[in-house]
Amino acid sequence: MENFLYWPLLVVTGIAAGIINTLAGGGSNLTIPALMVLGMPADLANGTNRVAIVLQCIVGTHGFHREKMLEVSDALRILALMVVGGLAGALVASYTPNLYLKPVMLATILGMTLLILVRPGTVIPAPGTPVKRVADTPNSWAGLLLAGFYGGFVQAGVGFVLIAALAGTLRYDLVRTNALKL
Repeated sequence: MENFLYWPLLVVTGIAAGIINTLAGGGSNLTIPALMVLGMPADLANGTNRVAIVLQCIVGTHGFHREKMLEVSDALRILALMVVGGLAGALVASYTPNLYLKPVMLATILGMTLLILVRPGTVIPAPGTPVKRVADTPNSWAGLLLAGFYGGFVQAGVGFVLIAALAGTLRYDLVRTNALKL
């Protein structure tokens, strides 16, 4: 009987996480713990969560593109750096003992939260701030590679890291940052 109660929990958590991930990020902070409460080990919950993330990103990206809020001019450079970082992170994750996943997730999420609270101007550009291009901003390369690495390694909380990389180094406004993040 208790397995029957898991389905509503997963559906409600999944819908809430999808909305949160599309608007800002951090929805995995709901879904991964929910999967773990239901008995999945951290690594399996993390991997399972990524399937939903891909679907959320496809739907959200389509919506942002339809509303002309998706900045495509630099998207291939951003994507290339993220993919390289993501592949490296996934490779490292496949050889890393499971006990390191939780501390890395916690430290990153707390660090990004503190950065946004203590120094919001570092991550959130003022209205009218001109956007920089990846090719002209070498420090963005490190931020995007690191965000990709973290996403490949853990994924949970990567939205916050991506916001820091995109808005912090390239100075996209938060709407366009969220569109590119997806």
